[in-house]
Amino acid sequence: MTQIMITPEKSLSEVRKNGWALEYIPDVLKTTELCFEAVKQDGAALQFVPEGFKTKELCHEAVKQDSIAIKNIPVEFKTAEFYFDVVKMDGTALKYVPDEFKTVELCLEAIKQDYRAFEFVPTELMSMELHLTMMSGINIKEIREINMLDYVYNPEIKDLTSAIIQNPNNAENYYKRGLVYEKKHRQDDAIIDFSEAITLKPDYADAYFSRSLCYKKMGLNNEAISDFNSAVDLKHPYTAFAILYGFITRPYAIDTI
Repeated sequence: MTQIMITPEKSLSEVRKNGWALEYIPDVLKTTELCFEAVKQDGAALQFVPEGFKTKELCHEAVKQDSIAIKNIPVEFKTAEFYFDVVKMDGTALKYVPDEFKTVELCLEAIKQDYRAFEFVPTELMSMELHLTMMSGINIKEIREINMLDYVYNPEIKDLTSAIIQNPNNAENYYKRGLVYEKKHRQDDAIIDFSEAITLKPDYADAYFSRSLCYKKMGLNNEAISDFNSAVDLKHPYTAFAILYGFITRPYAIDTI
């Protein structure tokens, strides 16, 4: 069997293709240049860099490529100045900054770089300035998706809003958030979310049925009837049960809901 020799040249070639290859290279062959090339290709490779090679420049490069590398920087670099430099490169790196280093100034800088960093701001540091900075970074479509007070003070809505920001094409998250709004008697907000769910998934029977109930509560009977009948056509189980037992008669079924 042919034995593959690991040489400095071969090592350098491999980490340039895949930074994680550094994990399998013997420490005796690791050099500052080799480690720098590895983290430049994949910041998470910092975890395989010997402590003696973790210079400030190398750590900065690693975090620049992948903010999760913050977890593996040496203790001596974990300073307020270092973290400030990090969030200036990537606002969402705030997620990995220890709470004891989070200040209003640091969080503000992070949000300026990327409004999504707002999610990682400790509750006790929340301020109107941070809210306004976040909102200034959101485009028109996303503004409709976020109610600032909900985002901060309602955990269920906050979690669903975060999920929507991460995956804006998931109809189920809009539907779930619409249900939360409906329970809070916020029919307008619920209708917006149910409508978005229907746009993303035109055969979403649950969304049609729930939106019909919201319309009914708002006195918009024509819209309510239209949505209810759509739910019937899509074989929503509640509507089928109601029609089967005579509780509801189309097209004026909505009056008996």
